[in-house]
Amino acid sequence: MGLKTLAILAGVLALSACQTGGDSGGVMLFKPNNKASEKQADLDQCKIESFRSIPQVMGTQSTAGWQGPASVQCHRNGNATTCDEIPGLSVPARQYSVDVNAGLRFRYVEQCMRRKGYATIHGLPMCSSEKARQATRSARRAQDVKCIATRLDY
Repeated sequence: MGLKTLAILAGVLALSACQTGGDSGGVMLFKPNNKASEKQADLDQCKIESFRSIPQVMGTQSTAGWQGPASVQCHRNGNATTCDEIPGLSVPARQYSVDVNAGLRFRYVEQCMRRKGYATIHGLPMCSSEKARQATRSARRAQDVKCIATRLDY
């Protein structure tokens, strides 16, 4: 595979990695002196309530396909020249199902958890050490939380 083809492939992969399935990444629910089992029970109640209030509505979304150009690379060895054709990169169009109410339901769950006394903290990285996880778990105020100890499944 040629260098140009590898560069194109790397770009396509980088762009596809940016696509997310929802807006739930990097969110932490914080309530001082709250056990993980209590938090999960409260979260489950809010999720059930959200599905009752905002039902799932499935729709179809699609991404356009993409075709990278082919190229020819020639190499000269003495008096002989050999050329190789490198095929273009092809990314097919994609169709997939999505729940069009997922974002609204996610916000509903956040509001429900706030009514139960939780703070929702967005944009924090995952804790990189056990010491950092313990510090997060023992924090008394939301401002003291520096990383996400456990990612909850919304």
